[in-house]
Amino acid sequence: MNILLLAMPDTISALDPVMRMPNLGLCSIAGNLEGHRVRVADLAFHRRGLARCVERLLAEQEPELVGLSAMSFQFASACRVAQICRAVRLPRRGSPWAATMPP
Repeated sequence: MNILLLAMPDTISALDPVMRMPNLGLCSIAGNLEGHRVRVADLAFHRRGLARCVERLLAEQEPELVGLSAMSFQFASACRVAQICRAVRLPRRGSPWAATMPP
């Protein structure tokens, strides 16, 4: 299965030193998905042209599953990235946010 894991582009100044490091949660998930083709992309380095970047990643990877990693303050960006993914007709799956935050 082709899997694309995305970290959101937003940062806050208090977390700047941490946000410059790879998203260790996504890297940990990717490292445990043996037998799958997994790509992790940190969108913090692609704030400008976010839609273009996500569309390019989707076209290159052709994922069957896209995972989004977001903290509460990144919720709006996660929704925007999810909309981009839906626009290329990726199937929806549930998440903790999906259970607590209606569309």
